[in-house]
Amino acid sequence: DNPKFHIETKESLSKEEIKKANKSLSKILGTDMDIRPLYDQASDDSLLGDKLNSLYGLKRMTRANLFEDIQNRIVEMQMNHKPTAKKMMFAVREAYGAALVHNGKNIPAWPRAHQLMKADPMGIRNLGPTKRKGQYLID
Repeated sequence: DNPKFHIETKESLSKEEIKKANKSLSKILGTDMDIRPLYDQASDDSLLGDKLNSLYGLKRMTRANLFEDIQNRIVEMQMNHKPTAKKMMFAVREAYGAALVHNGKNIPAWPRAHQLMKADPMGIRNLGPTKRKGQYLID
């Protein structure tokens, strides 16, 4: 298998920007992750064998960098209901991240450090996370 993935932007990107974007997408989509050892070890497993065949190539998506992952982990701390944490993090992204436009719709990007530095813990609290989590995100 050799799937292809194509992204277009309205803006022209430099070679360095394309290289950085490809690196981020590769990390997010797990394209450099070799899952063959899993298939080799679990293909004969009575429970996993069928799942591996029906979900061939499935990989866990991740965030583009450690800073994004830390933001998400802070919001998820001590929460048992992950869908609620996901909604809270999306609200933080909407409030503090840059808006990316795709097909006429705004998609909130993950906030960068300079964007979160301007935030107020109570402003973040109003989006769902605790005031303390808001402080962690800002500091």
